[in-house]
Amino acid sequence: MDRPQRITLSRVIAINWYGFRRIIDLNGLALLCGENGTGKSALLDLVQFVLLGSKGTRFNRAATGDGKRPTGRDRDLRGYCLCDTNTKTQDGQPRYLRPSGVTLAALEFEWPAEEGAAEPRRETWGVRVEYEGPTSDARYVWFYTPCRLHWSDITREADLTQPGKQELLPEDEFRVRVKRDLQGDYFGRLETYLEEMGAREHLFFDRTQMNKTLPGAIAFQPVENFEQFIRDNILEPGLPEVREVRRSLDALREAERRVDTLGDQLGYLQRIREHHLTFSSARREEALFGHLRAALDHAEAEEKFLRAGGDLLALRDKHAEDKLNMANAVSERDQVKSRYDEVKLVAGRDDSLRKLSDLRRQREDLKPRIERLRLAARTAHEMLNQRAQHWEEWLRYGQRVGLNAKLERADLLSELRHQDAHVGLEALPGLAREYDRISRLGEDWMRPKKEELDDLEQAEMDLQRQLVSLSEGRTQATPLLDNLRSRGHKADLFARVVEVKPEFEAWWPLLESVLGPLRHTVIIEDGSYLAAWEQFQKITSTELLANMDEIRALNPEAAKGSLATMLETKNSDAQLLINHWLGQIIAVSSTDKLKLHDRAVTQEGILKEPGLRRHVSIEKELTLGEEGLRRMREEREEEMERVRGFIADYRREVHAVRGWLQRGQEYRLGEDAPKASASELAQLPALETNERQLEETIQLLATPEQERQLQEMDELEMRLRRLEQRIGALTTAVTEFAVNERILTELVDSSREEFQTATLSLHESLNRLPRGLSQDEISAALTAALQSGGSWQKRKDQADYGRQSAHDRAERTRRDRNDERSKLAEAHQEYRYDFDIEDDDNARYDARCNDLETHGLSHYRKLAEERRREWEERLQSQVLDVLREKIDDATRTIRELSKILDQDIGRYRYRISQTRDRAQSAMWGLLENGVGFNSSDVLFAASHQDEINKAKEELMAAIDNPDDPKAQRLLDYRFYHRYDMLMIPSGHSEEAAISLQNNARKMSGGENQAPFFVSMLAAFHRVYDLGRKDARKNLGLVVMDEAFSKLSGDRIDDCLALARNFGLQLLLAFPMDRLGTMIEHADTVIECRVDRKRDGQGRDIHIENWVVPWNKDKLLQALAG
Repeated sequence: MDRPQRITLSRVIAINWYGFRRIIDLNGLALLCGENGTGKSALLDLVQFVLLGSKGTRFNRAATGDGKRPTGRDRDLRGYCLCDTNTKTQDGQPRYLRPSGVTLAALEFEWPAEEGAAEPRRETWGVRVEYEGPTSDARYVWFYTPCRLHWSDITREADLTQPGKQELLPEDEFRVRVKRDLQGDYFGRLETYLEEMGAREHLFFDRTQMNKTLPGAIAFQPVENFEQFIRDNILEPGLPEVREVRRSLDALREAERRVDTLGDQLGYLQRIREHHLTFSSARREEALFGHLRAALDHAEAEEKFLRAGGDLLALRDKHAEDKLNMANAVSERDQVKSRYDEVKLVAGRDDSLRKLSDLRRQREDLKPRIERLRLAARTAHEMLNQRAQHWEEWLRYGQRVGLNAKLERADLLSELRHQDAHVGLEALPGLAREYDRISRLGEDWMRPKKEELDDLEQAEMDLQRQLVSLSEGRTQATPLLDNLRSRGHKADLFARVVEVKPEFEAWWPLLESVLGPLRHTVIIEDGSYLAAWEQFQKITSTELLANMDEIRALNPEAAKGSLATMLETKNSDAQLLINHWLGQIIAVSSTDKLKLHDRAVTQEGILKEPGLRRHVSIEKELTLGEEGLRRMREEREEEMERVRGFIADYRREVHAVRGWLQRGQEYRLGEDAPKASASELAQLPALETNERQLEETIQLLATPEQERQLQEMDELEMRLRRLEQRIGALTTAVTEFAVNERILTELVDSSREEFQTATLSLHESLNRLPRGLSQDEISAALTAALQSGGSWQKRKDQADYGRQSAHDRAERTRRDRNDERSKLAEAHQEYRYDFDIEDDDNARYDARCNDLETHGLSHYRKLAEERRREWEERLQSQVLDVLREKIDDATRTIRELSKILDQDIGRYRYRISQTRDRAQSAMWGLLENGVGFNSSDVLFAASHQDEINKAKEELMAAIDNPDDPKAQRLLDYRFYHRYDMLMIPSGHSEEAAISLQNNARKMSGGENQAPFFVSMLAAFHRVYDLGRKDARKNLGLVVMDEAFSKLSGDRIDDCLALARNFGLQLLLAFPMDRLGTMIEHADTVIECRVDRKRDGQGRDIHIENWVVPWNKDKLLQALAG
């Protein structure tokens, strides 16, 4: 394998870096060894500080793996520059050996030697740091030189008076030296320094990845999430540029918005047109019915005029006839009267005939009276018999309904059926008094029953309301909860989100009692408490409001055996409340065990609290959770059935008694007969006897001749009476003729005027009719009205009703039309000014509607389709194609790394696995088929089109929400695969592979170090391997602290061999006891040492770190000996 040419670290310059004041030469794989505390980690921190800058460096990460030291203070730049003794002064401040000073930290890098060049290319990158005091801020000069730095480049000329003392250049002189003398540069910003260092012209590495990878390598801590490590450290981050796609998407949405806007406008305009057409039709119908009313008025006036003229002519004809008939009647009367006087004169001379006439007159006078009383008697008998029957039925009915309905005077009922009607009538007042007494008994019985029935009906209504509340998940009114939900806040009631565990059923009533009003606590979502608190202060309610921030601050825990363990919930906030309220109340089986706990309770309800014992009343009703609601519903439903049964029984009884009383009223049993009727009927027998006697007397006295004379006189008297009546009637008619003639004459004149007025009104109404209303329609409507029958007023009322109905319909549709116009103007600003909402003409609206229907909307739909195609093309080319290319690059990268890793390391080979993420199946379908997916298989296309549309919508959301990390994963190719590092036992297939993603945490420290090293080599391969392979010259430095501390020698050999395959330069720090296992692979071995001088109190007063380069061959001989 051709190894890449690498830029290597050749020098470490550490001047006043802790106890170091050295320039250390390195070559190839360099090992820093030494005892603990000799400065190995300090040198690695210097390398990290120079490569990452002051913001990205966390010193001594290998101490604990998280940047913290096991003891003492954390290492920092101030401590390195001023030489922190890790002790404190008397006033508690850190104690430094240098009260002020200048530190120079730099790294020299060397390029591979070029053919014909005397010296290799070198660059020095570093920083000058100056502290004026222990509490002052540092001043930095980040610099770069295109050459090697010597002592003379950074120090002043030696002072002959102070031989051996070398003073670093002041800041200004240092800047001039770097810029002018060394042809280098210094940087005002750390970011510029870091960017220049990693640029192609210099060390050429990925700055972002370096900032992430180097600190983790120095820490040399196991990787816990290999998938995330691979995505972050091995694969190149690269989101597609979506600005143009977003612009296309915005243009598409603008076009679609325009289509939606115009479509919405068209909907309004079409409804306006429909309303206007209905309005116009109603107005036309209103005008037609209005004209019909005028036509009916005209027809009625014409008929009235003609009828009045005819009536006048008929009156005059009848008057002439009446005058003739009256003359004839007077003549006939005179003849009949003459004859009647003759007969009466003859009868007046005969005494017996005169007496017989008187008797007959008395008989005739009695007959009408007797007939009247007989009819009254028959009617009274029928009424009394019916009344007796009704009384018997009513009394029997009263007995059936359970009342003691009996007469105190039973004889009154038999008197109703007496043969003499007046006897029965006389019994009615007594029966009326009996009725009043018995009906009062029924009313007294019904009064308490009605009160009980009212109570039961109220109970039914209460149960009904409770069932409605229970069906809504409430056991009582929750105004606060309802208010918060109506405002869009997510809120729950504590009692509704908790359940009692089935095994603690017996403790349920006690749990209800202990919680009490706490059950009605409202739990509000995060971020809505202030709004809930504001409403809580305004609403008067028994509900409580939970402040979950305060509860979380308490961090309540549930003790073992507490009441809290008897409840369960899926709501995390409710669980905190359960722990807070019940977590320290221990459930005990007897009172003897109460003393074992500070707070405890027995199942019988004896509660112990510090300094207090009390009885808790056990709740009978269970309300907690859905199970509580279900049981409450069942109880209420059972109680509802019982109450409704009672109500049915009471209603049946009350209805029966009320029906009985009502039947008594219908039978009119409380009415009595007038006394006059009874007394008159009592005279009937005497009058009938008198009539018989008169008849017998007449029969005895009357002779045939007398009978004939009396009959003739009666007939003449009757005839004379009729003639007198006729003459009187004719005289009245003749007398009234003048008055009636005048009235009819006036009627004819007035009806003529009405007819003329109606004719004029008809012509005016005809002129007011709207255009388009034909004469045929008018004639047909008038003919139908005339043929409908009924009076003129009925016909006119029908016309008025039709006109009013059409008017109302016109007004209603006009309002509907104008409402739609108002809504259109409110929704779309352009209709506010050029369109009049109240205009009865709809021409402007119709023109706009026709314009949209014919071409306006279709034009924008076509434009929206073009925008969609443009967006899909950009989406395909700038997002999907880029994602596909990135995914292919990632696949190649993983394949190349797998080739490099394909060697045994100990008993395993390592390989990076890459499998498609099933969660991204929709996006994979879009990537493989493209946005223009089209399949000839209809069923296949239909089944996949939904997935493609779903993927498009998800991509649109990701493009729209650049700040949403979850959405942005769709634009990050690294999340289209699942990644893992596999350990494959040597000599086995991948079926025996061990997933480090799933098993890394289960491995020991030594088992974890080899996978970590392999992962870090792959990550640094990502950091350094940039540019074209044939002309690539990149940095290849890998820095690790406490490396391979738990790894066996053979596995270390394999790891270092793998590093050579990657072409990387290792700078490793490790303890002395591991030197023998690593010396064979090293190019440079440097031992770190430290000298310390202490005062009488054991405090450091001088620290000097220094290094000893070892000869590898001599060291190998020494180790072998």
